[in-house]
Amino acid sequence: EQQAQTAAKVEQVRVEEEDKARQRQASEVLARVQAQQKEKMAPLQRTIDEIRRKVEEQAARNAGASAAQAAPVLVPKPAAAAKPVVDDPDEMDDFMTAAVADIYVKQGLVKEAQRIYERILKREPGNGDVRAKLGALQGKAAPAIGPEAKAPDPVKKSKVSYL
Repeated sequence: EQQAQTAAKVEQVRVEEEDKARQRQASEVLARVQAQQKEKMAPLQRTIDEIRRKVEEQAARNAGASAAQAAPVLVPKPAAAAKPVVDDPDEMDDFMTAAVADIYVKQGLVKEAQRIYERILKREPGNGDVRAKLGALQGKAAPAIGPEAKAPDPVKKSKVSYL
């Protein structure tokens, strides 16, 4: 009878130790995953903070202007013959992202979008989404500029909203 009690206590202690070990392992895994997520989000957070800062600066500049004089904030179009800002993909500007390239495509700046997609692929060769977008643009010609340029479809609305 005493052996049975001792065996039961030993089994209970063993089960408690296993539970503690599982809890410790789960907390370590959780901490590691959270650290990895934070590390992955750091560049995105910097980009978000930079965009927020630029929007606030623009808002401060427009604060003095009356509502009638205030103009919407537009993304400037680069000159057609402009040289890319950065040739080295390791020194790519934080704003050289697929989202910016998507905006360029919507504005008809196909060549600039292609350059951005190519730089992203040099930096991230396994990025299938960017590779697919670049492939879709390969057949697209640069937009016509001047009187022969086709006017945008008035029914189609842009998905880009300006802050």
